[in-house]
Amino acid sequence: MLVETNMVGRCLACCAALVLILASLFPCLPWIMQRLVWYMNQPPAGQTMHIPKYPPDIHDNLVRGIPTIPVITDRRMDFLENNFTQRPGDVWIITYQKVGTTMTQYIVSLLLGNGRETGFFDLFRTCPWPEIDVGIFAMSTDALEESAITAPRPRCFKSHWPRMGFFKQIPDTSKIIYVLRDAEKVAVSYWNHIFNLFAFYWVREGDMSWDQYFDKWFHGDLQNGDYFEHVASWWEVRDKKNILILRYEDLIADKAATIHRIAAFIEAPLDETRLADILDATSKDNMRKWNEGRIDKFFISMGIMKGDHVRKDGAKATVSCTDTQKALMMDKYEALLKPMGMPFEYMFSQSVQGKP
Repeated sequence: MLVETNMVGRCLACCAALVLILASLFPCLPWIMQRLVWYMNQPPAGQTMHIPKYPPDIHDNLVRGIPTIPVITDRRMDFLENNFTQRPGDVWIITYQKVGTTMTQYIVSLLLGNGRETGFFDLFRTCPWPEIDVGIFAMSTDALEESAITAPRPRCFKSHWPRMGFFKQIPDTSKIIYVLRDAEKVAVSYWNHIFNLFAFYWVREGDMSWDQYFDKWFHGDLQNGDYFEHVASWWEVRDKKNILILRYEDLIADKAATIHRIAAFIEAPLDETRLADILDATSKDNMRKWNEGRIDKFFISMGIMKGDHVRKDGAKATVSCTDTQKALMMDKYEALLKPMGMPFEYMFSQSVQGKP
């Protein structure tokens, strides 16, 4: 697995350098590269497409009844449900989108003995996303199966999938770390994400208003479906010994304590020297350097991405939920999550003042 993904990473970096040189000679190259990335990440013929209930259409797939990014397919879900080999000790970092996935991935990867990364896309080598079936970051089914035999340490995977399908079959020998976050922060971060990854969503400023977006997000008409239902699907099994529920706000407020919790959960050795190294590697300053990674810089220079993966200090949200939108979220919490015993502050730690 690592041999294959290392080769892909090196090839991508070399291609990025070559294209940057060519871009200085051919001004139309960014236009070409944007469309090339878009077409490379489209699903195979025959894949069912999601028909949106709320405009605009951002060209999602429909997989197992859930809207998904175009690179996730029914074909890959068939493999994961029927042929994927679970190995004892596998660690899954599961989140809805924009809930601290990258930070948690990196911490787990370091705890499992992998080295420091130099760019966001390097994490696809050490902690891949198995649901991806097509495109530049897909791992073949053969490589996934080979990793069950050859991986030298517990495998690390990321996922944005709710607890359904192949996750209903996951054995107790696998470790699941589920991260949740303040609902309004998720909505705002997801909004920025869509506009940032231009060549993956193809949404420009003016194509979708905040109110249009909120209707899509709130009603589960975007990738990974309804955020509250996603959280509920994992919260209901929170007492299982192989599941650890984390809050993004706790990770930011006391990263050292959270790293200790993760290390104890996945049974990874952690002394003070190693803790200090992980805290340094995952610091804001060091993770912002990922924005200077060759692939990241290439994507930004080509207009494939519109901004940095790791936001800089002082970067302020340009949108926020209205009082009416906050009330809708609170009503959904009251109906779905409160009866399950979830504390109010887990979903509204910052965005809503006071408790119902």
